[in-house]
Amino acid sequence: MPKVSIAMTTFNGEMYLAEQIDSILAQTYSDFELVICDDCSTDGTHSILKEYEQKDNRVKLHFNETNLGFKKNFEQALHFCSGEFVAFSDQDDVWTKNHLEALLSCIGEHDIACSNSMLVDEKLNSLNTDMKTICHFTSVPEDKPKLFFYFLFGNNFVQGAASLIRRDFLLKIMPIPEFISFHDYWFGINAANGNGIAYLEDSTLFYRQHGNNITTNTNRIFKKILDAIVNAKKLKKAHAGNLSVCEYFLKCKNTEYIDSILLAEEILLARKHCNLIKFTFLFIKYYKAIFNQQNYKFFISRYFLRILF
Repeated sequence: MPKVSIAMTTFNGEMYLAEQIDSILAQTYSDFELVICDDCSTDGTHSILKEYEQKDNRVKLHFNETNLGFKKNFEQALHFCSGEFVAFSDQDDVWTKNHLEALLSCIGEHDIACSNSMLVDEKLNSLNTDMKTICHFTSVPEDKPKLFFYFLFGNNFVQGAASLIRRDFLLKIMPIPEFISFHDYWFGINAANGNGIAYLEDSTLFYRQHGNNITTNTNRIFKKILDAIVNAKKLKKAHAGNLSVCEYFLKCKNTEYIDSILLAEEILLARKHCNLIKFTFLFIKYYKAIFNQQNYKFFISRYFLRILF
């Protein structure tokens, strides 16, 4: 059986922490280590963690000397993980007993397996909706270009806390660039251009909603993302917001990423939804990287023809 590392980051999480750790230690799949990095908590988190460390030798604790912030603390937790697969855990959710088993069963050869999750309130009462509904998500796009295009324009359905990821894949895409706000988006867009994402429609996570959540994945936020995708004018703005993602991949001069970005641009140009001025500058800046691609020697000429006509 493959070993799984569970990466958890904590910060002042005493209110819900014990429930989450209990749900992890009760998993039907038991060959795992629980790696917890605490980011200088000032409440009772430290004593709770020490208590669980004494109870179960699968619990591995690391206490930061200085506060790193969520993203850096998360990256640090990954460095302590040794399993073939890495699962991610927030400090305030609750897993179903088969969370790990279900994700391991569906990952196959994919880079990521992600399940649906049920939204609950502070006391774990159902809010009668799930992440799939909130994301307006139907199914994983069938081929790589469509999946990459889906992520490039902000439509992320990968929830880090509901994911299992191959450790060798994670090591290849670390560190997370500074301009990336959410780690799960970075994992998703790289997997979209890699070996893909397996999606489990069953909910294996109770996603607790309360006033102290680090991220607030609410209907309002996801509706804003959806509007940006389906509305042409807003799509231009959403597209411009992903210039930094495109530029990062162009800088890397990775053939597969450049192919995916240029194919996405051709799709948008055909629909007249491209931010022409900014992307023209971007393509001129990375002229050599683009023209080294065998499939895109005539890309610039096609690009300007679409602008004119």
